[in-house]
Amino acid sequence: MANPDSLPGDYQVTNYSNHDIIPVAEASEPAADTTNWPTYTNEKLGLSFKYAPDWKIKEPITKNGWQIITIDPGKKFYNIHIYASDQGFFGMDSLPMRQENINGKFAVNVSDMLYGIQNGQSYFTFDMGYSVSLKPMFKGMVQSVSFTR
Repeated sequence: MANPDSLPGDYQVTNYSNHDIIPVAEASEPAADTTNWPTYTNEKLGLSFKYAPDWKIKEPITKNGWQIITIDPGKKFYNIHIYASDQGFFGMDSLPMRQENINGKFAVNVSDMLYGIQNGQSYFTFDMGYSVSLKPMFKGMVQSVSFTR
């Protein structure tokens, strides 16, 4: 099994618990500047991130073993969801992705629209939905993620 921390370049994760990875090629666009954005913190999940000032964050819910945070970016966009679990990433099986390092954490990226970040034994899946025009803002939000535990 390959060690994802020792390999350069882009990869596809085929086994999340052990991080078996294979190379993948994909271009990426720049993230939005989040400098003046407010910060959301969820102490229970040990998670913080910046979000666009006009986005609304709903109270987290628990469904089928997942802690789910919903972010409403406005009427003309699909909601953004963050899924947290200790069981693995949400809905990312067999998708082509590349490995990234987000603030020192192992992460995987599917077309800048779906990210998975592992923090210890916890897995966080950031799902932008289908609102492609939000990609730079969504990417900025994901790149601002930090963990408090």
